[in-house]
Amino acid sequence: MLFSEGAFNGKVAIVTGAGKGIGRAIAMLFASLSSSVVIADIDRDAAARVVKEIESSGGRTISVVSDVTKPGDVQRIVDEALLNFGTIHILVNNVGIYPRHELERMSLKEFDSVMKVNLYSAFLCSMACAPIMKKQMWGRIINIASARLWVPDHGLLHYVTSKGAMVGLTRALAHELGEYGITVNAVAPGGVATEDETQADEERRQFIRNLIAAQRIKRRLQPQDVAYLVAFLASEEAGAITGQTILVDGGWVMR
Repeated sequence: MLFSEGAFNGKVAIVTGAGKGIGRAIAMLFASLSSSVVIADIDRDAAARVVKEIESSGGRTISVVSDVTKPGDVQRIVDEALLNFGTIHILVNNVGIYPRHELERMSLKEFDSVMKVNLYSAFLCSMACAPIMKKQMWGRIINIASARLWVPDHGLLHYVTSKGAMVGLTRALAHELGEYGITVNAVAPGGVATEDETQADEERRQFIRNLIAAQRIKRRLQPQDVAYLVAFLASEEAGAITGQTILVDGGWVMR
């Protein structure tokens, strides 16, 4: 069974931005299914906490403090994965940033920064991992896109653009790597509770209420909702699925 203990035994996964939120949930799920997990995050303390959680449950993991917009840091992630676990089977390009500025107040520097973190990092990590996956004729690359591609909002021009390009990158990689047994897919989350919201102010609580009202599934989405789909796409059972972008949005874009 896909989500039984040991389902990913022998597999090695790299998850970027795994120190919190969706990335953390993905890393924790892979570890619970017996995958060895490389926690790649720029936040040393957050990465260390996830490593401690996984190790306390008997999982195999390391953290690599890194900036995945830098080719040297990306290569270091790959090198550490190979040194500690011998190979790489799964890459989850999850890292992303979400600043808000209206078009007239958006600087080229900010636009470029969002593109580097949200898009270039996925290109760099995929390029670094692909030769290893090609050699073993097996690999899974899962890119985290966003439902915001279908439901844009003011102030998110750079974010929506980067996630649209992520879908294009996914399709192009799937086309190029498929003959090597490598699948490439994207997961597009909707509004997911990636942090503790119990102390949210009234404006935030109203936003959440409005979001749930706009969904067809009337509950707050959780990081685990995304993680389960990522794990399926990384599995043997999903070996015929590639080049796809799948929404995990509770039916939000259907509004």
